[in-house]
Amino acid sequence: METQYSEITRNAGSSENRSHITRERKILSRSFLCSFGLSLMVLVIVAYCFCNNNVYHGEEDWIVQHDVIGTYGDFIGGVLGTLVALYSAYLLVRTLGNQLSVNSDVMRTNGNIIDTNNITIYQTNLQIFDNKFCAFFDNYKSAKHNYQCEAKYSHKKKVIDDDGHYRTIEEENIVTHTGSKAIDYIASAFSSSSYSDKRTYLSRVKSATNKFDELYAQHRREMSVHFRNLYLLTKFIGETDNFDEDGKWKIKEADRVEYAKSIRGQLSEGEMILLRYNCMTSRGEKMRPFVNQFNLIKHLPLMSLLEFRIHRSKLNSDREANTLDSHFIELKKKIKDYIGYAANNENANWPLSVRYSIEMNLSADKKQFTLTIIRKKNRPATGSDGTPVIEKALNRFTSINDIEELYKDFVREVLIVSNFYLYNGQKNRGVTGTHRTDDINDYAVIEYNSQYPIIVAFDA
Repeated sequence: METQYSEITRNAGSSENRSHITRERKILSRSFLCSFGLSLMVLVIVAYCFCNNNVYHGEEDWIVQHDVIGTYGDFIGGVLGTLVALYSAYLLVRTLGNQLSVNSDVMRTNGNIIDTNNITIYQTNLQIFDNKFCAFFDNYKSAKHNYQCEAKYSHKKKVIDDDGHYRTIEEENIVTHTGSKAIDYIASAFSSSSYSDKRTYLSRVKSATNKFDELYAQHRREMSVHFRNLYLLTKFIGETDNFDEDGKWKIKEADRVEYAKSIRGQLSEGEMILLRYNCMTSRGEKMRPFVNQFNLIKHLPLMSLLEFRIHRSKLNSDREANTLDSHFIELKKKIKDYIGYAANNENANWPLSVRYSIEMNLSADKKQFTLTIIRKKNRPATGSDGTPVIEKALNRFTSINDIEELYKDFVREVLIVSNFYLYNGQKNRGVTGTHRTDDINDYAVIEYNSQYPIIVAFDA
């Protein structure tokens, strides 16, 4: 598009130059004809006056006064010479002006050519980058395709005995999953595996990571290749220089983000769960900066994490778990936007339903963040709209203390764990929770204190 625009600009400039030259030729022709006509008219008039006043007829010959003729010549030379000199000066000024205009047009045309060349060079560099990206991306997809696992599905079936009576039997079918389906199945089996830990959240993170190590050992052949190729792909995008050796654009940051988003778009929820746990291990240490830089686990389903099993057990259905997952993803985005753009001590309020709402507060130095969940004791009438799903899910946490623990773990995950302790410091883990009540509402207050200005995620 930029190249086409440059071509249009250059063509428009050339047409304008031609029109300008045509106009100048007409002006010069008209001014020359006018000057020539005026000079000829002066000569004729002066000659006529001279003949009538300074020449007389004798009987046979004209008698001419030569001194008068000399005076006439001086007059003609002085007047016309001055006019010609003035006209010459005028033509010189016009010529210089035209030359400046032509030089300006040439400079503009050269500038358009340079811009077009720079665009062509960037497109060439981007094409080279794209070719390499596609090679890494194909290897990554091939690594994902290598996953394979067998899944057992059982279903009940009615059969007729020899005596004519019906009875129900249970049959098992074994289905082999490959590729992305196998990854999601492995992640789902991991999320629903036996796990029980009632310690603090960061302690649960360690025990859940240890349990993931067992899963990794079981699928090491596929997972090692998978995560290694994903690492090489993100490393290529993240570490490619913006400029080449000649100072020309190699890849612009906006294009880099688009390539990163294309990777993020490939990640299923199951793959994000496995990627998150792998980055918590020493094997994924080098991958952490790129996961943070490109926000690859932006849509991580928190309720599927083993650390959230203690909260997931209070829900009645997968639908309620999915609702809380969507709620936490949106809340994380609101916290990121709020911390990034909030004015000093400016509160933010987010109503979830007629019963629940959330308030956010950030200190002036952006080192203290407070999240308050407000729940009305007596819910107003539902009305024709019914009860929102998010309210039904939060109602499963019957006490305000349960709400406090849920959101306290959410804050720990968002501000500490999901960025692998890289943003807000290794030692800044101070998340506290309190709850209070009044005649109308219950309040769960979660506070995070950091030694540095708080960061949630990159904008990618």
